[in-house]
Amino acid sequence: MLKYIKLLSFTTTSYLVLFVIDSIFELFKINNSGTVTTFLGLQITTLMTTKKLDTTFSLTWKVLFIYIGFTAIVSLCYVTYVKIWASKKCL
Repeated sequence: MLKYIKLLSFTTTSYLVLFVIDSIFELFKINNSGTVTTFLGLQITTLMTTKKLDTTFSLTWKVLFIYIGFTAIVSLCYVTYVKIWASKKCL
C-alpha cells in the first residue's frame, strides 16, 4: 500500500511541475488581450489597458482528464516494470 501512495505522490508532483512550467511558459508568451489555453488545460484570460493589466486563471476539464491519463500511464509503466524486474530476478 505504501508503494502505491509513494507512486501517486511522485506522479502528482511530476504533473504539478509540468503544469507550472507549461503555465509560466504560456504566461510569458502573452503580449495582447485575449484568452489562451495552455497544453495542460489552464485558461489564462488577459485584459490589457493603458492603465492596468488584469489576468485571470481558470481550470478546464482538460486538466482533470490529462491528470487521470498521466497517472494511469505512469502507474501502468511502474507496474509493468516491477513485474518484468520481478520475473528476471527469479531466474
